[in-house]
Amino acid sequence: MSDTTSCGFTSASTQSITINVTPLPVTPSVFTATKEGNSASLKWETTMETNSERFEIERSQDGKRWINIGTKYAKGESSSTLKYSFSDENPEEGENLYRLKMIDKDQTFAYSRIRSLTFDSNIQASFYPNPVSDQLFLNVKDWNKVSAVELISVKGQSIYKSEKTLNDVIDVSRFPAGTYIVSLRYIDGNNKSYKVVISR
Repeated sequence: MSDTTSCGFTSASTQSITINVTPLPVTPSVFTATKEGNSASLKWETTMETNSERFEIERSQDGKRWINIGTKYAKGESSSTLKYSFSDENPEEGENLYRLKMIDKDQTFAYSRIRSLTFDSNIQASFYPNPVSDQLFLNVKDWNKVSAVELISVKGQSIYKSEKTLNDVIDVSRFPAGTYIVSLRYIDGNNKSYKVVISR
């Protein structure tokens, strides 16, 4: 835009326009899923992190219904390579699909590519999320064969034991942070133990 002064000179007026650009959530440069026994080992790397808050690890068996099985918080602002890892100690029987939900501090988010692992039928139970902070969900292959569920600390102390009615949810919100063992007792006398982590 130009203006003409009273002396006949033309002067240009400058207008400034500010454009706010919101950076997209961080995207991992590497995301892998590998089997380690009956566990799924997930690893990913980022080459630059700005405004990143956390990564939520999600799992699905059909690609439609996804559940959050854990969270890793971002390590902070960085322009160098950062490495993360997560272990799914209780995958489902059959195909397991994994993806990352990358969430920024302003709560915008994006998803990673999907990775797939298949586990055979010897898996009798799975638990999620793990680590857990409030409610631990139990997915048992055949509840009719289970007589009791017990949660045991690493010191061997029983801090939860099912009563007559078996529940597929354990409220762990009142228990201290740490590593625990979920013990499934079967009617035939066998026991199965699984590791879970309570985080705060």
